[in-house]
Amino acid sequence: MDPQLHGHAPFTVEIRAKDDIPIVAVTGEIDLSNEDVIQAEISDQLDRRPPLLVIDLRKVTFMGSAGIRLLIGNHMTATSSGIRLPVVAAHHAVLRPLEVTEVDQQLELITDQDDPLSQLACN
Repeated sequence: MDPQLHGHAPFTVEIRAKDDIPIVAVTGEIDLSNEDVIQAEISDQLDRRPPLLVIDLRKVTFMGSAGIRLLIGNHMTATSSGIRLPVVAAHHAVLRPLEVTEVDQQLELITDQDDPLSQLACN
């Protein structure tokens, strides 16, 4: 089934870097059906032990409890390893669940859509 025909963004996980900062960028929905794929990519990056790893959720259209669990678990892993793990989010579909569960208080959350990495230098 083509997800675009039903109004859903296709799911992708992309690893890229900007200014030598690794970024895990997710597009589409985050739920039980794909959390393992996302976790594998994040774990692979965390295993490399960068001082900073950015999780970019600006193109996420839905995030269920699996996404919240994913963020909390990786935040704990990164913190215990001395890795900074900011989460970039801009859409209500991501921000609202984080606010309702108060997970936004635990994460380093960046909401600047245009240049999120500029906020990293300020923190």
